[in-house]
Amino acid sequence: MNLIPSFHSRFHHPLISLTLDLINFIFFLSAAIALAAQLGVHSCGNRKYLIINGITNGGGYWDMERRCRQAQALTAFLWLAIPLWIAGAVVSWYEYFKAKEGTSNSSGRGRLGRTVRPVRGMSQV
Repeated sequence: MNLIPSFHSRFHHPLISLTLDLINFIFFLSAAIALAAQLGVHSCGNRKYLIINGITNGGGYWDMERRCRQAQALTAFLWLAIPLWIAGAVVSWYEYFKAKEGTSNSSGRGRLGRTVRPVRGMSQV
């Protein structure tokens, strides 16, 4: 989600990053819950389960077992990606409150009275 701020820092606002991270987290969580609930916990070798389940029975594959295994792998990926989205939201939250704290002082000095210097990216070094 931080593609535009990587090109130009003036387009970056921590509240926007935080909001987008939280929205992505909600979508990932809801997709993981819905897919896991629809799939259930069954063996992909169970032919009756493959025929009854709407996810495994369709999509243009002749091999329903392959589609079942792909859906199970996607479910596992979603559940493993959720902690990464949470970590991203925590980092965005930290950046937001750090930026909010920095703008509260109009003198240009930080909390300890030191002058705040802008952080330079690698392209500016």
